[in-house]
Amino acid sequence: MFRRLFGLDKPASESSESNRYGIDTDSNYCPECGEEYRAGFDTCADCGVALISGIKKLDEVRQQDTGPSSYSMDISTDDDLIAIHTGKLGYIKSLQHILKSEQVPSLLASENASKG
Repeated sequence: MFRRLFGLDKPASESSESNRYGIDTDSNYCPECGEEYRAGFDTCADCGVALISGIKKLDEVRQQDTGPSSYSMDISTDDDLIAIHTGKLGYIKSLQHILKSEQVPSLLASENASKG
């Protein structure tokens, strides 16, 4: 479930963006109301229009998005920082990679760094 939640069971090029936008590329979507349908459905029950694929929906959303690419990934001395996880370096780096793919800045620090 963890792998599916973070999109790790899909190709990297598809997983981070589809998770950022909440679009399942295996589903179909109504172009009018945006309702999501399982594969196999081809018409929206509410609008009566033909559904589009999740891949097409993702392409449309990408074209309209001006969001995260405009956010800074820099961390300044004025930013409030919180420790979200501690553990072995390899594991923490993998978590940091997930955060970066979702445009969330992060910082690695040793436990001793905050003690003075």
